[in-house]
Amino acid sequence: MIQIINLSKKYKEQHVLKNINLTFETSGFYFFLGKNGAGKTTFFKCLTGFEKFTGEIIILNEEKSDNYFGVMFSELMLYLNLSGENCIKTLCRKRLLDSEWQFIKNYFDRAKLRKRVKDYSFGQQKLLTLLILILNDSKVLVLDEVSNGLDYETSNSIKELLLELKKEKIILSCGHQFEFYEGIIDFLYVLNRGEINEIKDKDYNLGEVYEKYIGSHKATIKLPNKS
Repeated sequence: MIQIINLSKKYKEQHVLKNINLTFETSGFYFFLGKNGAGKTTFFKCLTGFEKFTGEIIILNEEKSDNYFGVMFSELMLYLNLSGENCIKTLCRKRLLDSEWQFIKNYFDRAKLRKRVKDYSFGQQKLLTLLILILNDSKVLVLDEVSNGLDYETSNSIKELLLELKKEKIILSCGHQFEFYEGIIDFLYVLNRGEINEIKDKDYNLGEVYEKYIGSHKATIKLPNKS
């Protein structure tokens, strides 16, 4: 269980996060909805130790190990000049069993694993990252914009993995491809103006929630006068 107490973050005089108090008690998919620049990535980086903050984060009833948090940010932490196979060997914390290599080959065949990671599509690099996090048995997955840059096939593979993983892990995520996330989400939060609030209503549409609690604030568009 993770308890967050009065977490605040500001850059100079701008408060990005204001006195956040949250508890993540059970396995499931926790989704954070907010516009670009609202502070979702900053919140994830504070949680995982990549940003300094005021407040407290407590891990309860568990021992926090070096791989307690498995993270995926837009800057993927992969060795791009290594082959996929050697990248996996380098980033995994143990020597993999034959059964674990077989698990990987459900997603990448031998020919693909021999290619350099920089020649993978962005979506394939994300899938590779997620597989490494699974093999490292990270207790909590923090996936920032995991749905960005995915083709149809990779999107389906990652979505199927998330549906299985959320049964036993806490997964924190955010993104803007609403269709990808609907059907995965167990707990929904809105991040707006530095505050995070849970949406209790389970019968929701992400687009409707966004409009209700955040609002698109569209500018009035006027077409040019042809006369």
